[in-house]
Amino acid sequence: MQRSTLDGANATRLLAASTILLFHLIRMPSLEFPSSVRYIYEFGGYGVPLFYILSAFVLCYGYFGNLNTRSQVIDFYVRRFFRIAPFYYFMMAIFFAWHLVVFNGYVIPLDKMFISATFLFNLVPGYAEGVVWASWSIGVEMLFYAIFPLVSWLAFSLGRSVALFATAVCINAAWRYFFIIGNDDKVLASFATSSIFNQLHYFAAGVVAFWAWKKWNSMVPHRLVIAAALFCIGLLATFAPSIMHYYSKVFGAFWATAFAATWAAALALLVAGFGFDRFRLKSLAWTAKLGEASFSIYLWHPLVIGSLNMAGAYKWLYASLPGVAAPFFASAALTFAIVLPLSSLSYEFIEKRASFMLRRAFVNATKARPPITI
Repeated sequence: MQRSTLDGANATRLLAASTILLFHLIRMPSLEFPSSVRYIYEFGGYGVPLFYILSAFVLCYGYFGNLNTRSQVIDFYVRRFFRIAPFYYFMMAIFFAWHLVVFNGYVIPLDKMFISATFLFNLVPGYAEGVVWASWSIGVEMLFYAIFPLVSWLAFSLGRSVALFATAVCINAAWRYFFIIGNDDKVLASFATSSIFNQLHYFAAGVVAFWAWKKWNSMVPHRLVIAAALFCIGLLATFAPSIMHYYSKVFGAFWATAFAATWAAALALLVAGFGFDRFRLKSLAWTAKLGEASFSIYLWHPLVIGSLNMAGAYKWLYASLPGVAAPFFASAALTFAIVLPLSSLSYEFIEKRASFMLRRAFVNATKARPPITI
């Protein structure tokens, strides 16, 4: 059964992608920034968990009740692969060429290209970050796709989804205890931090969000849920040092897991609030349209930021404009002005058209044909 698109979910995608872009805009070129965006600098990285939670929510919405047969599961895997792979492979080629040109003929090792192309790089220390900048999260996402049919079978109610979330939090605590806390090896630390075992509770929170939304969607106004979520997020961001200090006393070495689980719950509440079909305010409908290209925005923006930084664009803006706020927001405007058109084009021609044609060609090529009889 085909379900309608949730405009609110697409708008949330744009919010997550924009937050991550601004987060990287500050951190990659080490730009000075005004105090008004301090929260982006400190907590903008939670845009990635927001993507994870939203992904699980939307998958549950789209596939709940539709993964009961072998053919349905196979169709799910085919759709998910061709949703991600064509544009990701395109960006791999872009980065391969970019490194050749920018870094004096540097060739990305073929083993790294191969492991990235298989989407297994999240499982291999030293390769977890992927070829495409910021693509470590794509490795996590693809692994979640791999286990989602099992997740949908296990967590088919609100109670079971809460149990799944609790289990994922325990997995996170154990993973952090054995592989992250006190780990001085940078390669292993990067692998452990980006591992799906360190991120699984966010996906589980998205499953909880779906079942809570399904149960209370018609009873609780969306605006109330969104307001409550923003209030919780605001508290977490404003009082983060105090909360972390309190958690360290209560949970000891596992305070970071407790803090991440709290963020997961707040972001899940936000996703549930944005689970609506159409914007009542037509003036905001464009956010849903742009949000459709969030995957392109996510993969394009590090390359655009890196290129503009190497070209000296940000340095020129900071030298030409007074203060800190004016050059920062000018830098953000310039980056968005390049990323958004690029993303719209790649979404339309690669994510939509090319992906659809390649998936259709694959399905037609693998259809079972009747035996030839004489």
